[in-house]
Amino acid sequence: SSLNEMFCLANIWDCIPLLDEADIFLSRREKTDLKRHALVTLFLRVLEYYNGILFLTTDRVGTLDEAFKLRVHLSLW
Repeated sequence: SSLNEMFCLANIWDCIPLLDEADIFLSRREKTDLKRHALVTLFLRVLEYYNGILFLTTDRVGTLDEAFKLRVHLSLW
């Protein structure tokens, strides 16, 4: 996937990726929206194996999936 490729390139280039407006990857998973559920699950899986720093921006803090809140080490509001 493109996400996996981005994380691989970030490791190779020794850089810090920025995902601007990452709402689509961070939103709560809903059983009625299977595509979004699959996308969030995929992002969580890829993120699980990434050992670097990642900046994510969103203006929808109230809609974050609980699984992300457990994985974030620092949040700035």
